[in-house]
Amino acid sequence: MHRVCSAPRAEPPCPCHVRVGPPLPLRVRWRRAEARHGPLRAADQEQLLTALREQPDPDTVLRMLNAVLAWNDFAPGPEVYEEIIRKLGAAGALDLMKVLVAEMRREGHQVKLGVVHSFLDCYARQQPFDDAVDLVLNQLDPLFGIQADTVVYNHLLNVLVEGSEMKLLELVYSEMGARGIKPAVVTFNTLMKALCRAHQVRTAVLMLEEMSSRGVAPDETTFTTLMQGFVEEGSIEAALRVKARMLEMGCSLTKVMVNVLINGYCKLGRLEIADGFEPDQMTYNTFVNGLCQNDHVGHALKVMDVMVQEGHHPDVFTYNIVVNCLCKNGQLEEAKEILNQMVDQGCLLDVTTFNTLIAALCTWNRLEEALDLSC
Repeated sequence: MHRVCSAPRAEPPCPCHVRVGPPLPLRVRWRRAEARHGPLRAADQEQLLTALREQPDPDTVLRMLNAVLAWNDFAPGPEVYEEIIRKLGAAGALDLMKVLVAEMRREGHQVKLGVVHSFLDCYARQQPFDDAVDLVLNQLDPLFGIQADTVVYNHLLNVLVEGSEMKLLELVYSEMGARGIKPAVVTFNTLMKALCRAHQVRTAVLMLEEMSSRGVAPDETTFTTLMQGFVEEGSIEAALRVKARMLEMGCSLTKVMVNVLINGYCKLGRLEIADGFEPDQMTYNTFVNGLCQNDHVGHALKVMDVMVQEGHHPDVFTYNIVVNCLCKNGQLEEAKEILNQMVDQGCLLDVTTFNTLIAALCTWNRLEEALDLSC
């Protein structure tokens, strides 16, 4: 078994100390033990895993590994390697990650998809998206000893979507087909998300036909993505047509979909609740929040009245949304009245409530009132 360590230091020499972040450059050195280690007992392995998971600092994680590597009866299991690789990925230590993967394979452990995902997530944070694509298309077999499947491609596609890399996204999807990798519903959902973000919602809708031709059934996420895309364009009627098509295909309306539609109504200042769904506290809060974000605070107050009539009492989150909107509009008297309503309803004010109103009073040069409220 090798040890992971940095280049030796002059004072004091510390072969077990590795730094993964700036300012010191990253260097890796392995030291082979005189005898091959034996497997660690399951209980000890789990204890080490727990300690590694609770440790946020990658430097400390490597020091922990090097410390236990000194035990003659220790050999880390694949879960230990995977956890350390994940921590190194969060720190951007790609070179060390590759070294650990090589040692993991040398010890006879099979590399699982979680390790590949750690690499892709690391590339996503550092944004060398070309390298992420090269990893999946060309490096999986030599580096990890595995072949890319639909799950790996889906993870890569999502990384590219989040990085707004549309050209690379098209390249990878095309390569999937060329290599005989069958797309799943997650694949299409990811592509639709990319198209909707690029304001190509109608092109995304056309992918429903491609899904059908490939025998892939759309799911709730598919329709939610399309509804959200049309709502972002301000086309609530198109979103409702997607909803109707979804119901025809046997999918049920979910709370997430209702909230998407509510946000669409709010953008237009309309008070409709989606048909066929009983609103709950979360739905009403979403409605109030959407109306306030679109400067329809009067409508938001009406929704709060409806909440009470339907047996859903506004909570501190609901009140804070409205207070914040009123304060931004300079409607301080109305905001103070809302505070009185909170007290009357037995709803405890929190620090957000006070801070919002105090800041607004100061902005409008009503310093005495702000001082009274803060005392």
